[in-house]
Amino acid sequence: MKNVAEIVERLKEFSDISSLPEKDKKKFYLILQKFCQNKKVTGLDIKKILDSEESSPRLVGYRYILAAIQWMDDRGVVKRITKKPLVLEVTDKSHMALRTLEELLYPPKIEPIEIGLIGDGKISIKFDRAEFDAVEKLDFIFSPKVYGPIKDVLNEVVDYVGSSKMTIEFSLKPSPVIKLLSYMTKVYSRYTEEHLFPFSFQIDNEIRSSGIEIRDLSKEKLWQIIWDFYERHAVNEISNGKNLNIDAYLPKILDFESGKLNTLSDYLREAEVKNFIRGVLKRNPNFFMPCFFWKKIGFKIRKCPLEDTVAPPTSDYYFARNDFPHILVSLREVLDEATCILEEKGIAFESEEERKKFYDSIEYDKIHRIYDRLHSWFHPSSWFPSMEVDRTEEFYKAWAVLRKKYLNILFDVSQIFDAAYERYIISNHKPNVDLVKVFSDLAHKLYNEKEAVDMIKEGKNPLPPPGRRRLYKPLD
Repeated sequence: MKNVAEIVERLKEFSDISSLPEKDKKKFYLILQKFCQNKKVTGLDIKKILDSEESSPRLVGYRYILAAIQWMDDRGVVKRITKKPLVLEVTDKSHMALRTLEELLYPPKIEPIEIGLIGDGKISIKFDRAEFDAVEKLDFIFSPKVYGPIKDVLNEVVDYVGSSKMTIEFSLKPSPVIKLLSYMTKVYSRYTEEHLFPFSFQIDNEIRSSGIEIRDLSKEKLWQIIWDFYERHAVNEISNGKNLNIDAYLPKILDFESGKLNTLSDYLREAEVKNFIRGVLKRNPNFFMPCFFWKKIGFKIRKCPLEDTVAPPTSDYYFARNDFPHILVSLREVLDEATCILEEKGIAFESEEERKKFYDSIEYDKIHRIYDRLHSWFHPSSWFPSMEVDRTEEFYKAWAVLRKKYLNILFDVSQIFDAAYERYIISNHKPNVDLVKVFSDLAHKLYNEKEAVDMIKEGKNPLPPPGRRRLYKPLD
């Protein structure tokens, strides 16, 4: 067991309260917690500390308290009035030291940060990084760029909350893709708001030569002009035998986690990021920068589109690709439109004869418009440019949700969808009906609705292999 002198010698190497080891901080905290209850401390008070329930000899003993008193007296944390009997004066520095230890040992926890809403609602945000202190966290949450959009979201959903129970949770976790998008967003802001970008002098001169000031351009227009210049510059460099260096056109931006200045190339080393970019480029080869650059740095793009508009990194890319809700909403809209074309909502047919009589009375142009609209919706070049909707499971899942509503309103359309849905089910949930051709043929009256249903059931309108051209009669 160490004596007082040995403990004092060990404590000498620590100059102030904050530099003490964690174990010593806890002991000093307990001692000062008791000392600061009075203006003066006597030997009797020390005995009370030892006898208290929260301080067993294993945590703080008499020898340690005497050593701590000497350490604090030498540094003015307490003032020794007499040695025998022992009397100490508690000073302002004593209270300051106690507050310091409180902050060090028990920092205020705002984890997670919660924004209370009326009723039992709340928005909860958790920080994984310990180096953010409480003030930094609050500054982040209540900054206009964060708190403003949160309020906008609430304005949109509050009407629905009033009529049904709803729980909304936000969860955004750091990942290589999130870091990439953060980098891209900062580049976009730096280029289009701060006007800080490589070759700014030449680009500014080009803009001025057309009689326009850079400040008069929209962000989207300036972003396009910058990349048009970069592409011309890169083509010229390559023609002169130089290799393309994409980082010559993009800045280095501080990554807070690593503390390093990173370029686009640094983020593209991650496999997760590469897979993300490949997926995005399938939908938009001109994402963030022209298709030309993506091909030059190693991404496979079959053909760059004629339309060369460069898409800025919007917040849409923070959402995982989920086609189902988009297809569901879009399918409902087109079926509602078909219902309006019939001008008869909510009709339920009690017999086949009644149904036939009703449909026979509808002018050909109305039926043509309905099938024309459905053909257009399924056609890959219309509503979903990069997707063949009838090849997706999401379409059949959407129809499974909507079919009860439209079964008797759009009888023939429902029968066609149901026939395709049955083929999907019996094929182990693999889409295999060419609905683009089905609705094209119906619009041209190559066969009637009943024949269309029979042909689907017999497997006579299968989907062609992916990439193969579909054969159908074009619409007017």
